Amino acid sequence: MKRITNSYVKQALQSVAMAEIAVFEALPSCPPITSPQLTKKIERLARAQRRFTWRFVKTAKRRFITVVVALMLLFALSLSISGVREAVYEFIIKTFGTHSNFEISNPQSNYTSNTISTYYKPSWLPENYIEKENNKNTISNYYLWENDDDQIRFYQQTSNNKIGLDTENSSFFTVYVNQTLVYMNDKNGLLTAIWVTDTYVFELFCPSEIGLENALRIIESVE
Repeated sequence: MKRITNSYVKQALQSVAMAEIAVFEALPSCPPITSPQLTKKIERLARAQRRFTWRFVKTAKRRFITVVVALMLLFALSLSISGVREAVYEFIIKTFGTHSNFEISNPQSNYTSNTISTYYKPSWLPENYIEKENNKNTISNYYLWENDDDQIRFYQQTSNNKIGLDTENSSFFTVYVNQTLVYMNDKNGLLTAIWVTDTYVFELFCPSEIGLENALRIIESVE
């Protein structure tokens, strides 16, 4: 028995369709049946349709252009206001935070400094953590503390830097520390905290087992 394939069915349908078209083409032509009244109605409908379509398209374009210009002006003006600028900053971070990773990019790059003028570090750490490393330069400040089993790392960077954070299949949430919004991510035993000021971006990496309370205490002690 011959197997019927998709291409075979498609070809058969095309043959039937062509045969039907040939039948219609062979029929004698029939002049259209019209009347003056019918012709006038058709012309009125055509004119009305053209007027309606043109009016709609013109209005839609005007509305679209007006909305775009208004949004651009609102965005430009809002960035000159500190409170609104911080809201835009927060919105960008939260939007990217819904994906497997996100970036923090400062929308006010001309507002911030490209170099570090004040170096910060935590003044409190859990017991038995010893400072092992500190690297400072004009754009970053890094500390590393260790105990017998774990590490705590602290980074300070200028806020025009971009940071990637893997949030896929993790516990991602936000908290406030001294009125500063802190982004927390708990994944695979590592607790990560990121917070932003107009001048700097801070990152803290510590083992999840120290607990959220101690992690927030470290952040609060940064000075």
